[in-house]
Amino acid sequence: MVQPGEVDWPKVFKRIETFHMSGITPALSASATQTTAEALKAAKKAGCTVSYDLNYRKKLWTPAEAKKVQESMMADVDILITTEEDTNVVFGIRKKIMRPWRRGWPRPSNSESSPLRSGRSFGLEEQLDRDCLPGWKNLQG
Repeated sequence: MVQPGEVDWPKVFKRIETFHMSGITPALSASATQTTAEALKAAKKAGCTVSYDLNYRKKLWTPAEAKKVQESMMADVDILITTEEDTNVVFGIRKKIMRPWRRGWPRPSNSESSPLRSGRSFGLEEQLDRDCLPGWKNLQG
């Protein structure tokens, strides 16, 4: 299994614009957790758009373990792919409406027809900031 420090990330990301990682990967082992975090940080540092699929698997880890590991990783994620169920299990967030979000995308206006009427691109963003990811940057551009 890959170990932290084993991959030359600057070389890997030299000509890469987008990097995607699955939430299954850090659940596989301690070294996979460390290497996933290392890869996300390196991709972000290289200027890549970082995509992450939460992809929770209860056979691999508990919700508490998944939250503990993945919370800090979210600081390096631009595009979060998740389901309502996984978001609830891992981060304890229950929202019936989730809209696509990517850091840097234009924000919808408050006049848009939306039950959330939040003026934000992603209905969970505010609750993620407030409740789960205190280290996550304020995403109000």
